[in-house]
Amino acid sequence: MRLACTSFFAILVQAAPVSAQELSDNMTCDEAIRYYAEHRVINTTENGTVLPITQGTPIQQAGLLGCGADENRFDTMVKTKDKEECVIAAYCD
Repeated sequence: MRLACTSFFAILVQAAPVSAQELSDNMTCDEAIRYYAEHRVINTTENGTVLPITQGTPIQQAGLLGCGADENRFDTMVKTKDKEECVIAAYCD
């Protein structure tokens, strides 16, 4: 799973306590996409640590994302109960 793609991304994630229902691991991909779009944050687990994911424009709006000529578009992915890599958002870097 590619959760920490860039050093910038690594800065945005921090360990945090969370209730089980907020974990992407307990949602379907569609539920995680909707949850992130509504809250602009979703929690996931990586190596037993809970991480809040806050980076990216919700995937439903990613078509409006305009990356500069010197930037690339990257997907923000979380693990869900039905997909190992569920794309919930996109960002430029």
